[in-house]
Amino acid sequence: MLKSLKKFKNILFIFFIFFAFNIVNAESIGIDLVKQFRYSQNPVFAGDDVRVYITIQNSSGFDASGVVQFYDNDKFLSDSNFWIVNGGKIETWVDWLPTEGDHNLSAKISSLKKLEIAEDPQDINLDIEISVFEKRIIDIDTDKDGIGNQDDLDDDNDGISDEDELKEGMDPLVFNSPINEEKEMSDDERWDFLKEKIFTEDNIEKTKEVSGTIFEKTKIIVENTKEFLEEEKERVDDELDQTKLSEAQNISDKEIIEKENPFIASIIDGIPSIKEIYSFVLGIFVYILNSIWLLFGTIILMFWILIKVFKSKSEDY
Repeated sequence: MLKSLKKFKNILFIFFIFFAFNIVNAESIGIDLVKQFRYSQNPVFAGDDVRVYITIQNSSGFDASGVVQFYDNDKFLSDSNFWIVNGGKIETWVDWLPTEGDHNLSAKISSLKKLEIAEDPQDINLDIEISVFEKRIIDIDTDKDGIGNQDDLDDDNDGISDEDELKEGMDPLVFNSPINEEKEMSDDERWDFLKEKIFTEDNIEKTKEVSGTIFEKTKIIVENTKEFLEEEKERVDDELDQTKLSEAQNISDKEIIEKENPFIASIIDGIPSIKEIYSFVLGIFVYILNSIWLLFGTIILMFWILIKVFKSKSEDY
């Protein structure tokens, strides 16, 4: 019996020695969480998709790995594995969709292991919890102006303060027309204002529709006109080419004039034919029609010239 008890004690001692050499006490390590959270945006409002970051630093003298667990009011959010070198600092995070109200955010390290070269990972006994806490009050931003409702004097951004809306029995979270505008108008005036507004909006829609139709029709007319002018210019240019070819093949009166009076012949050479002038004018019109802005500019210029002409004539009378 004594021998069995002694053997059992020896086994316990060996197990203890083995366990002690493979477990690192938490009091001797230097792995910590930085005592604050970082957020992907600030301020944070209810319903925003936010990423919450926490920083881990390692001054333990060895590399390590572990898991960071995130909680919101003791409700588990998610965990994240990490590996950190000696003397290093890393960030890990969790995605968070906050609700309105008070929140106690926390993060703690678990499953911590010591990583040494050519050695199996050693579990680190966390006698003292490595954790960080932060209290956060999450507000609602109804009008999305970057100011929470608790600090915003006009939650719905309708130009009426929350205090005045509550006095008038209105909901400060629902956009309303200004109180003064409603007070100043009688029922008949409000009805006339509504009819005028509807009439104006209807006219605007009709004007848009008519303008769109006119623009489309104008585009069609311009395209057809341009096509006609291009064909006409091509026809005139062909006729000019044929005329020049015929003149080159036959003796014309021009040779006689050149012999008798070279000066007059040079003047005749300098005068373009009617067809050449016509072709030049057609080319100008085609060039103008190729640009809608140039066309509008030309029309405006023509109107301006006509107005000037009518003004000068009216002054003469």
